Amino acid sequence: MANFCYNRIRISGSTEEINKLWEDVNSVGILSALRPEPDNLKENEDYDWRRENWGTGWELDSDDLCLIDNGDGTSCIEGDFDTNWSPPIEAYIAFNEADNGCEVEGWYFELGCDFCGLYNLKEGHLHCDNVSSELELPEAERSEALRRIEYEFGDWFTVAIKAQDDGSWYHEGD
Repeated sequence: MANFCYNRIRISGSTEEINKLWEDVNSVGILSALRPEPDNLKENEDYDWRRENWGTGWELDSDDLCLIDNGDGTSCIEGDFDTNWSPPIEAYIAFNEADNGCEVEGWYFELGCDFCGLYNLKEGHLHCDNVSSELELPEAERSEALRRIEYEFGDWFTVAIKAQDDGSWYHEGD
């Protein structure tokens, strides 16, 4: 059984580019849209390629993603999803390096392995390896990554941490 990493994503750009990306997301999936798999993978090579090039082993359920038109010529795709073990940082990096006028940013936490972090084009990848230890510190002494995760996820993160501590944290279907 994989530990599940909880993720939040926001992809922003011109409405034209985001609409094209949204079509791809609905056709092939979010990670395949961000960083397409090569056509020439041999049987059983796809998992290894995905781990190396996406940061996670399989395509995501994109049902909880939504398209938002900001009404000013820009739009975004945003939502939440789970991945196995780790966030898809490598897919985010590849998409941002493609210089297509869009930008992806993502936040994540994995309570079973006790880490969290965020990735965006301006700051790169900020990561916290010991969430449980850092939560014992005064807020001012916590890592930037943890403070930003607490802010982004708010009460949901606090409830998840408490549930992890009392043993009631689980993932649907486990």
